[in-house]
Amino acid sequence: MTRVGIVAKPGGVKAEAVIHRLLPWLADRGLSAVIEKETASLVPDLSVASASKQELASQVDLIIVLGGDGTLLSMARAVGDLGVPLLGVNLGGLGFLTPSTKGCCWRSASSGKGSAWGSTAHSTTWLS
Repeated sequence: MTRVGIVAKPGGVKAEAVIHRLLPWLADRGLSAVIEKETASLVPDLSVASASKQELASQVDLIIVLGGDGTLLSMARAVGDLGVPLLGVNLGGLGFLTPSTKGCCWRSASSGKGSAWGSTAHSTTWLS
């Protein structure tokens, strides 16, 4: 895994702070980021590659989805059959499909580096 996509709920102000922490965290681990274009508007002060929602899945090895179930489902539709795993990070109050919370997303993302990824209908899983 070398490139990570980042998508946030449209207008998701909580995601701004997470993105500001996430980008250097990824860079420290030798990973580059591509931010979905609408998400990039949340962090105009950052210089990072961007792509449309439809193009993102073909450019990355993993997509981190910051938001809730609706954001995760929207990205799952955009990914389609490309097989790119999604890591859902719940930034709202209730999430049935977004298994990670903001507090544990760093641990979840670390677990995937160098591992084989697989996904289920309900959550992203790590395969050893």
